[in-house]
Amino acid sequence: MFRRKFQQAQCPDWVAQRLDHNFAENSRRYDLILEQQRKILRAFAADQVEATLLKGLAIALEAYPDVRDRIQYDLDFYVRPEQLQHAARICLDSGYQLDKEQTPDHICLVPAGDYVWNGNFFDPAIPYKIELHGQLWHERYYIDLCGLLSDPKTAAAEEIRLQPARLLSPVDQFLFLNLHFFRHLFQNQVRLSHLYEIGVFLQDPHIWSGAIDCAAERISARRILVLNFHLVRRLFGLPPERIFRDAGDDDLPAAVRSWLREDAVNDLISRFYGNKNYVRLQMEFSGARWRVLKSALAVHRAPNPARVEYEMRKSARRNVFIQYVVYSAVKAWEHLRGYFRLLFRLR
Repeated sequence: MFRRKFQQAQCPDWVAQRLDHNFAENSRRYDLILEQQRKILRAFAADQVEATLLKGLAIALEAYPDVRDRIQYDLDFYVRPEQLQHAARICLDSGYQLDKEQTPDHICLVPAGDYVWNGNFFDPAIPYKIELHGQLWHERYYIDLCGLLSDPKTAAAEEIRLQPARLLSPVDQFLFLNLHFFRHLFQNQVRLSHLYEIGVFLQDPHIWSGAIDCAAERISARRILVLNFHLVRRLFGLPPERIFRDAGDDDLPAAVRSWLREDAVNDLISRFYGNKNYVRLQMEFSGARWRVLKSALAVHRAPNPARVEYEMRKSARRNVFIQYVVYSAVKAWEHLRGYFRLLFRLR
């Protein structure tokens, strides 16, 4: 997207070459993802598994001038809950295996074989995960949003680049993007590209109106939409606020309005480095403050050794075990410091 937006600008040669190289690699990734997606969808169709395409190409076709502008690392499908395990079995029979790091939200599968991360986000060799969703929101976030979206079973089957796929309606796709961003927000895995895509959808005022109407009876859903609207405005300057109704922040809790004014931009850019404001946000939105805090303290797991090895590659300590201990100790201290700061602010 940066390449396309500034293609008329006089960039230094090395910048232009880097952008062109990244785009060429991402184009190859797109071709590989498309072929893998086509293969999985056909396997589902052959066994009468109804799969709805989430994010990925469905968003790229709506929000990007060229689908190759969008970076994608996984394939997301909504599958009816009673067909979820059957869909997973189809993927396993196609050469995938269960990811070691599962979450309650969905079933995650990865291709067989080991990939060594090399720091290149556009590497065509990066394996493509499959995420199978039996629900579009999970109760573990202590916010009741189940049933907000229309049943994807009613989505019309459409041809997506020569492959049959079921899609959410534009309004439901927009609602799902907002829920998806909040899920990543609560897990401190924010990607600003997710927020930018919400902003692209907001270029159409009818999508905003439809989403607000769907959330009319759910105060939590309405608050999520309003907060994301203001975050998009602050970070990307879109969409023009004057053409949107019901976009005021009066419905937001006072602590959330304060965060929006004082810390939001810095927290999102730095991924909440040094604090746990994302936990505080979930506590404000859910109403189950101490249950959220208890859950947040319990979700941490041991760092992935491959990630430790990559991030410590410039360390003077060459012993892998010592690197792992040092890295884990630093991360543990960062988490504890963040929680102490959070508790102090909640007093």
